[in-house]
Amino acid sequence: MMTDGSPDGPVDYIDEVFGEGGFLANRHSGYLPRRGQISMARAVDAVLAGSRTLFVEGPTGTGKSLAYCVPLARHVSQNPGSVGIIVTANNNLLAQIVTKDLPEVAAAVPWRFTFGQLKGLNNYLCLSRWKSAQHPYSPPREKFPEELKRLAVWASRTETGDKNELPEEPPAELWGHLSTTSDGCEGRNCPDREECYGFQSKARAKLSQIVVTNYHLLFLDIRARLAGGARGVLPEWSYLVLDEAHKAADIARDFFARTVSSFEMGRMASAMRKFAPYEAQILDEHSEVFFERARIWAASKKGERAGGSFTRRIAKGEVVADPLGLAKAIENSQKRIALEASKTGGVSDLSNLGRRLGRAARCLEGILSEKRHELDVAYVEVTQRSNIIIGSKPASVAGFLGRGVFGVVRGGDRDTEEEADESGWLDGDGECVPEASERGVVCTSATLATPRSAVDYDVFDGSVPDPFEFMAREMGAGEYEGLMVESPFDFRRQALLVIPDNVPPPEWQKIEGWRLSMSEALVETVRSAEGRTLALFTSWRDLEFARERLRRERLPWTILSQGEAGNSILGRRFREDVHSILLGTESFFTGISIEGEALSCVFIAKLPFPNPSDPVVEQMSEDRSAFGTFTIPRTVLTLKQMIGRLIRTTTDRGVIVITDSRLMPPRKGGKGYGRRIVDALPHARRSTSLEDVGKFLRGEKVGSLRKEWVSLPEEADLL
Repeated sequence: MMTDGSPDGPVDYIDEVFGEGGFLANRHSGYLPRRGQISMARAVDAVLAGSRTLFVEGPTGTGKSLAYCVPLARHVSQNPGSVGIIVTANNNLLAQIVTKDLPEVAAAVPWRFTFGQLKGLNNYLCLSRWKSAQHPYSPPREKFPEELKRLAVWASRTETGDKNELPEEPPAELWGHLSTTSDGCEGRNCPDREECYGFQSKARAKLSQIVVTNYHLLFLDIRARLAGGARGVLPEWSYLVLDEAHKAADIARDFFARTVSSFEMGRMASAMRKFAPYEAQILDEHSEVFFERARIWAASKKGERAGGSFTRRIAKGEVVADPLGLAKAIENSQKRIALEASKTGGVSDLSNLGRRLGRAARCLEGILSEKRHELDVAYVEVTQRSNIIIGSKPASVAGFLGRGVFGVVRGGDRDTEEEADESGWLDGDGECVPEASERGVVCTSATLATPRSAVDYDVFDGSVPDPFEFMAREMGAGEYEGLMVESPFDFRRQALLVIPDNVPPPEWQKIEGWRLSMSEALVETVRSAEGRTLALFTSWRDLEFARERLRRERLPWTILSQGEAGNSILGRRFREDVHSILLGTESFFTGISIEGEALSCVFIAKLPFPNPSDPVVEQMSEDRSAFGTFTIPRTVLTLKQMIGRLIRTTTDRGVIVITDSRLMPPRKGGKGYGRRIVDALPHARRSTSLEDVGKFLRGEKVGSLRKEWVSLPEEADLL
């Protein structure tokens, strides 16, 4: 493993860009070099030059984007014909890289390079659909007249047609009418092809030395190439940077997921009614019977929880419901839609509907087939809105990512190289065998390292446990180097971690008692912090219980709760109303960045263990070793993301409160894994008393730097 202080050979241009008096310093007065950023840039440069692989954790404040953009730009500029790909997990980061980071590098350095972005067509305004929406009786014009008026102003001015330009995202249903997908696009037959925003973006990307894209398009590209496709979605690349790499394996699992839902079938039947009323009625009837039987089957084992939301895994050989009637109704609907489309000259909406029906039929067969691949985990899910979903996804994507990203094959993979079915190369089992590869790969995130596995000193070989072991295994990487960049923040000075010693463990049998104690702790925390708290929950039930308890207190501060307004609106109100309180679930674990006093406390109700009813987690948990090798690492990654909301600058100061006594040492009622989790978190000061929340925020000397949880005597190691 590389270390911050011993880079693999200094490179002059890194100092010229990042050092004192360098290119960046000349552009920005007050610029200060960041040791972690320079260390990461050197490591990235080394692996790109040597066509190797690097896993690097760069905590918030490192400046990761510039740390990989600069070396990447250098290498594509110095190696004619080479292409670098940057992959992100969300459009906001993608936009930041394309509109801010890469332009900043291009303006600062003397070497020239080109860059562009590549996203799915659903991110762009479809000119053909936009024209259709202007018809007086079009569905979007009838349902969203005001929104269309606002969009018309933007549509008349935009040069890119990119939805990300809009100050607020339009309703999903409206944007579905105004955009298209690769399945729905008319391609060369479209009369607006030359002016098409998506087509123009793709054309620009093909001419770029650096292409910024998302994981979905990367995986489309890999699948096409592994299945023997002559051309992929992306240009042939020499260098690859995976940002937010901790999400890569889960996004890949979702990429291969197949689902058919009662809502989806209902929408397709509704769309058919004016063209084929008889077939639509038959489809509706068979769909209703099939999905209701699936719901009863799932509920018979799981038992319906509050809100009717539950999931049940489909084991091999289990019969959920007979799909033959629904399959036949879909087949007949496809035939009728094809006939109607031929009468109208292949109307795009009808053709698209036919493709959707065909996809549903294939998914239904693949999910419920006895020939389903052994890696596939099938399930029935019933949502809180009573949508019934039949789905499947792979438990492991290590083989797919290993071969497609890192050029690694595993025992048995070579036999399936020519197969178009992806199931042959999803598996991650077997011996890693690097293929000949001239590609450099960088996997980075603010949260990539997990607790180091315990050392068995009976067979100790002198090697240091690897904090990137979990992510490398999930992603099927072969040989790699690792770097943990030092945080630019002084957590011992800036943060306090409080695990209250008077909250019982959140055991399911006594959950109501835990909720009562947790919500009382939240009230005390909020009072001590004078609002200024982001409270995060792993379940809606916990959030609702705590919200009602807070509101009964009639506190003088605004209480904002997820679900009562859009997330972006809640985030803005929380930032502007300095003493407000924001309650949220998983969508607020990441992506919210509030600097300064408004976010002075992060309250975490419970450890974010993976949902045991998740079908992949349930199947993985059948292996007795999975708790230590799968559950704990995933929990730590999520917990680090949640804690990462607190300290965003070197001047921030705040408190983390976690009301989960499983983190206490065993002698104080905690679990044996508690110390592994705590030691993997930022090294803040520690306390077991909620009284210290207010004291710390007022600048008083509280907390201990000891590794174990103790009652704090007067001689404790204080600030």
